[in-house]
Amino acid sequence: MKDTQRSENVCTKQRRIAEIARQHPQERLTALHHYLDMEWLTEAFYHLRRDSAPGVDGQTVDDYEEQLEEKLASLLHRAKSGSYVAPPVKRVHIPKDGTGETRPIGIPTCENKVLERAVLMLLEPIYEEVFYDFSYGFRPGRSTHQGLENTTGANLGRAIGLFGAKPLRSGCDVPCGPSGTGANRTDIGACGISSRYYCVNWKGTTPITASPATGNAWNRYAPRRRSYGANG
Repeated sequence: MKDTQRSENVCTKQRRIAEIARQHPQERLTALHHYLDMEWLTEAFYHLRRDSAPGVDGQTVDDYEEQLEEKLASLLHRAKSGSYVAPPVKRVHIPKDGTGETRPIGIPTCENKVLERAVLMLLEPIYEEVFYDFSYGFRPGRSTHQGLENTTGANLGRAIGLFGAKPLRSGCDVPCGPSGTGANRTDIGACGISSRYYCVNWKGTTPITASPATGNAWNRYAPRRRSYGANG
């Protein structure tokens, strides 16, 4: 099968998933298992960056591409049978510019990246239907730079609150909130900025919104499906 035909087939399936999600916004979508097939995994593989670093097994994308069909067939069987076990993640420390400190990152194996990408391709059409226009983090065709530009344009001439940010490696041990609101939430680990100010709890609980600095307290909201902020 040609690459373009495979991609078109996968895109057609994704549009169908998005249509179902749009028609049934309050329902759990459980009938996704059949979408995950060899064609889907192959498309997921070709979405990987060719220069991505190898994981603990030392296998690069080029290495994995050798006998690709056999490897993907094995991965598909293990994923659908429930026998797949993700291998350990390789820990690497990269230097921070001008600080002398390092930032730890995790690098999964190439095979695990394929499965992660395949799952993302299943879930993305669902969540894209309910993301707000001011959500920019980790969305296709969007970036944090666009989020900041949106914020700048939306808030010219307005009094706005300021946000603090703290690296996740240090945990959630400092206050984090709009200046002047008295907000002090120690369960907030990373802050996002948008035209509606809000933070994202990195532990995965309900996001928290904050109004411009007019003395308003923070307000919780509960979208049908979780929406993440400018920095994911």
